Amino acid sequence: MMRLLESWTERLNPILVKEVRQALRGRYFRVTYGLTLLAATVVGILTLMSVDDPDRVGQVYFTGIYFCMAGAMLGLVPFQAFVAAGGGGRGSRAELLQLTALRPRQIVAGRLMSSLAQSGLVLAALLPYLALGFLLPGVDLFALFFIVVYTLIWSLAISSVTIAASFLTNNRLVRVLLMVVLGAFQFGFTSSAVGLAAELLDRSENLRDSEFLAVSGLFAAMGLSIGLFAFIGGTLRIAHPEENRSTPLRVFMLLFAFIGALLSYLLTWFVRHPEPEFPLVGYLMLGFFMLIPGGIFASEPERLGRRVQVTAPRNRTIALLAAPLMPGGGNGALFNTLVLAFFGLLPALFPAMDPDEGDAWGSLFLFAGLWGFAAFNLPTAILQRWVENTWVRVVAVFSPILFFIVTGLLPAMVGFVIGDRDLQDFEHPLFFPWAFERLTRSSQTYWEAIWAVAIALFVITLAVNLPRMKRGVQAVLLVSKRRRELEAARTDTKVQAPELPSESPIGEAVVKEDSGA
Repeated sequence: MMRLLESWTERLNPILVKEVRQALRGRYFRVTYGLTLLAATVVGILTLMSVDDPDRVGQVYFTGIYFCMAGAMLGLVPFQAFVAAGGGGRGSRAELLQLTALRPRQIVAGRLMSSLAQSGLVLAALLPYLALGFLLPGVDLFALFFIVVYTLIWSLAISSVTIAASFLTNNRLVRVLLMVVLGAFQFGFTSSAVGLAAELLDRSENLRDSEFLAVSGLFAAMGLSIGLFAFIGGTLRIAHPEENRSTPLRVFMLLFAFIGALLSYLLTWFVRHPEPEFPLVGYLMLGFFMLIPGGIFASEPERLGRRVQVTAPRNRTIALLAAPLMPGGGNGALFNTLVLAFFGLLPALFPAMDPDEGDAWGSLFLFAGLWGFAAFNLPTAILQRWVENTWVRVVAVFSPILFFIVTGLLPAMVGFVIGDRDLQDFEHPLFFPWAFERLTRSSQTYWEAIWAVAIALFVITLAVNLPRMKRGVQAVLLVSKRRRELEAARTDTKVQAPELPSESPIGEAVVKEDSGA
């Protein structure tokens, strides 16, 4: 049995084995594990002693136990992952990659599975408490199972985010700031999870509603997508600087866009909402969810690294089609345009769209597409020249979101100076939410100004981005051509290699060996 166990552990990810052993031997996990059990015991006893309503004792008890479980699985375990992942600097990780056969993906996966194992240990320790909560009145088994599964999913997603965040920098001050930001986010998320769990227990009959299950599925898919995005980002972050760090993320985001659009389309068939625009608004929000990845792609340096060049397609046509998926800011602008076009064309197939309002919704999606094109690509094109600077690159990454803030805030500040009340209240065509809401009204007041601003932004963005889009495509085609020429030269060298004469010592040895064979 011991030999079987040893052979099984040898096949596991070595980073997983190392991290689990280190966590079990470390003081952090033992202290937090013990405090979680102690807190669950105290909360459970106090709850059973203080609740007077026998019909709600199970709900209150489970909520208290879940507070301890969520605090450990959504707070302490991901925070431990952040600390452990940053234990070795970039130099030590580079040495680990060079001295072993491990790949960056295995390192990140090992740390992520270690966090999952620690969450599993916390869940296993609290199972008796959860079982007691089910035996008490007021707790539905399906609700209990639903809450636990969702907690595991989001624990994995948050751990993936903290691991990727730990790979961003080795600067102590920046890492402390990251710890503060992540700690505040985890505290807020844990509090929201506890409140949501209490609400689900109180209204457990809604868990079997088709609309709620559909929304829950989208929420779980969002958590898995965030975790996978962070996993790929963390993997590429510790890879060699000359590696192709962009294409895997772009392929993932393209698949995310396709699957998200397909699910939104199917929801309009199977979940009939009383307001037909509800699925379309959610679909529009899904499109703008890609703003941050779009900023990452469009702000990349234009130069293709040496290791990227060997991954370019050999065929010219395939290279031309794959240009939006290749690294570079110009190719990133092409990718963003491709995604926006996809999101803009698909709503024509939505069955929930009111035929009488079809043209109106089509114009709204066109308007959002014009603004999205400008937000994705205009600020990154302006900052492209200075993206080699770290801080400029950080601003460029978040520039799509900053674009909406600046375009709405600057006219408001001008209105404050000149005393214009409408501008101060953000009632102007450069404030996207106000303009979008104004287009939904039957009154066509300000429509000309709103569309004029959107079209002007589109034209300016297109004029600024066309040169770098062209450079990006030309760079990919040039690399593809060089790869074809290099492989053709290698083939000609092999064909034209002279044969060794039989009278030479080496030739005689070859002839004897062939005759002997």
